[in-house]
Amino acid sequence: MAILTLKPLMLLGSKINSTYIAICVSWRRYLHRHILGILFTALLLFATVVILWPLVYVNIPAGHAGILFKNLGGGTDLERVLGEGANFVWPWNRVTQYDLRIQKDVQKVDVVTSDRLKTSVNYAYQYEIYYNTLPLFHKSVGPSYLDVVIRPIFTGTIREIYSQYTSDEAFTTKTKEIANKIFQKTNIKLLESVNPSGLGNINFFELLTFEILGISYAPEVEAALDAKAVELAKAEAYKYKILAAKAEAQRKQIEAEGIAKFQETVKAGLTDNYLKYVGVQATESLAKSDNSKIVVFGNSPGGLPLILGDPDKNASSRAK
Repeated sequence: MAILTLKPLMLLGSKINSTYIAICVSWRRYLHRHILGILFTALLLFATVVILWPLVYVNIPAGHAGILFKNLGGGTDLERVLGEGANFVWPWNRVTQYDLRIQKDVQKVDVVTSDRLKTSVNYAYQYEIYYNTLPLFHKSVGPSYLDVVIRPIFTGTIREIYSQYTSDEAFTTKTKEIANKIFQKTNIKLLESVNPSGLGNINFFELLTFEILGISYAPEVEAALDAKAVELAKAEAYKYKILAAKAEAQRKQIEAEGIAKFQETVKAGLTDNYLKYVGVQATESLAKSDNSKIVVFGNSPGGLPLILGDPDKNASSRAK
């Protein structure tokens, strides 16, 4: 009974095995017949993926955004902004990327002041592009916005404002005032000039800071300014010398007036008898000293004694 039960299973297994073998043989025959076509198709598919991958896959780095342009219809997509990371588009479309981070631009411009001094001004500013208006900004201005809009407006504004000041004001006393005016006026001009037709004032980007980095003069102008600075320093030094001389003259005048007042005060008490009394006291003090000396008295009644030093010491000093 068991043998009769296993026999159909064995027959089914052999039938499946023969079918598998037949399929394998059929595939082998197919591969042998179409091997070149299969290899060509695989190679063509691989080449298609390699060529189209850069057109289909778009990676947006951090702090950037992309604007999609549909070549087969629609143009600039004003509703969609591609964010950071991986993005997939049709190969016939194009993506333009914008840096949305705070950026800095350093430039140099030639200016002429109201007194016709020609100077080069180095300046820098920071700006930021708005994310929400990026599609319209791309359609109205485009990625060359620095050369098309911002830098020309800055150049014109800086030259206009510097022409209203003298060189002394522009480069010494009113530098901060000029920088503030340039910053404010450029912001207004950007808002007024960069606008799509038929729409009101739209902020596409914002100026954050503006600063004057330095001033460059022509060599002959710089030499003249250095000479002027030296002469000004000398003039200041002469002023201090004059003040010192005046102070010294006043001091001497005050000293002379004090001596004159002292002499007038003492003069009334300097009588002949008082002077003789002082001379006698001085003679007594010298006579009491241990040193030998010679005292010579004059012939006149009011003459004071003349005291000479030790003759032995004088002789020894002459001998030396």
